[in-house]
Amino acid sequence: MPLVAVALLAQSISVSAAVAPRVEQFRYRFDNPSSFGTAALVPHFFEQRYDAVPVWFSAEARYRLGGSAAATSAAISLRGRTHGSDIDTFFQPSGDVATSGTNGDVMLRSLELRQRIAVGATRGWLWALTMGYRHDRADFLPDDRIVTHTTPPSVVRTFITDRETAISQAMTFGVEATRERALNDRWHVTIGAGVQPLVRGRLLVQLPDKYPGVDLIFTALSAGATARVSVERRAHGWRAGVAVSGEGAWAYRPSSAYALRGVSIAVFAGPGGR
Repeated sequence: MPLVAVALLAQSISVSAAVAPRVEQFRYRFDNPSSFGTAALVPHFFEQRYDAVPVWFSAEARYRLGGSAAATSAAISLRGRTHGSDIDTFFQPSGDVATSGTNGDVMLRSLELRQRIAVGATRGWLWALTMGYRHDRADFLPDDRIVTHTTPPSVVRTFITDRETAISQAMTFGVEATRERALNDRWHVTIGAGVQPLVRGRLLVQLPDKYPGVDLIFTALSAGATARVSVERRAHGWRAGVAVSGEGAWAYRPSSAYALRGVSIAVFAGPGGR
């Protein structure tokens, strides 16, 4: 890129920073034949659930790209202790339904990147193409392995220290519409909503004590949606405000599923006011 173009782009960038407490849960579920004390494979599925680390720190850069408004944001959560589970369910030939797994704590850290590029405007609404990437790494802590049976009913707990790491990667592609309204010279309200027809979840599981050097990889396709409302005040060359947002992802197939539910409240500030 020519140096003049780089200089013009740098002059047009507006950067803001935010702190956002979140309430989130994401999960995976996959069906695949397996065995639990049987010679032959039986119908089986496993499900992992995680409560996301609640506080995220983020930064967003707004700029113009090829004449179109664009924005790039990055968010990260510090490594923290939260709830996580990994449960296998087996449908035995005898009619017994057996489960085995852990339901305790993990150490989780997360990273999220998002890109937005405007493609047009209709009746005050700005339309944009969106892309996103999210990375979550969960390290399971020593806990009880819980084994249950329905026939006869039983529950057995065994403390284990087997290592387990699960890495979730979710990529999203979609479209978003936003609209801004000025309440007066200082206060502005922005509302937005988006849909993501393609959300690709990828789960990598490492069990080094059980399967040394082996990565277990599973993928799922889902659809997602987002909504956001922000109120900000602009004055003396700065902007600051509060944004409330929600997002979700729903699996196309229950046998191969990535799902997400979450809401957040962000407090942000940065240059760009009047």
